[in-house]
Amino acid sequence: MKNKLFLSLALIALVLGVGISVAYAYPENRQEMKRAIENNDYQAWEIMMNEKVDLMSQRLEEMKRNINQERFEQMKEVHGLMQEGKYDEARQLKEELGFGGFGQGMRWNHMK
Repeated sequence: MKNKLFLSLALIALVLGVGISVAYAYPENRQEMKRAIENNDYQAWEIMMNEKVDLMSQRLEEMKRNINQERFEQMKEVHGLMQEGKYDEARQLKEELGFGGFGQGMRWNHMK
């Protein structure tokens, strides 16, 4: 009996944790997500969560499309420029190629 109660509470904590984590991972509707949770508004929360899942799915599909030899060669070129200390050229090439953000492979956060 104690195990069932513990597992139930753990599951609830996990679901809430994932919901809150997703809410705060996307600042564009953070307040609405927070308000839905605070107001115990499951329907609003569910709609927002499904919107997040759809967005994440789109980004994952984009990432899948970019797993190819051409993209690899482009990333190697940007990386090579960075290794040579040519950060401005690397940044320019990165922007021209549309690199950056979720689903684009390596992040180049250390470029100044």
